[in-house]
Amino acid sequence: MPLWEQGLLYAGVIIGVLFSSTIAQFQKGMVALPTLGLGTVLVAAVVALIIIPVVFDKLKVSPGAPLIMRFGLFVQHGAFWHIILTAIGKTIG
Repeated sequence: MPLWEQGLLYAGVIIGVLFSSTIAQFQKGMVALPTLGLGTVLVAAVVALIIIPVVFDKLKVSPGAPLIMRFGLFVQHGAFWHIILTAIGKTIG
């Protein structure tokens, strides 16, 4: 897989993580519009680094699948990062 494609899929996970935190803020009634400061983006990038190996292993998507489909799956898994981290925690201990 080319490096640019890996970067794009990583960005998809970051977008999903940002979307997840925005939805959580909105559901709590904290804000009507998302707050995307530098700290929020950095935390999303770190969370994405933690969960991306799990996403790659879990998906096992064919490299021949359309890029837009793989990108969407990575965004989806980024949006459900808290579930993935809970599963990692249960696996480890």
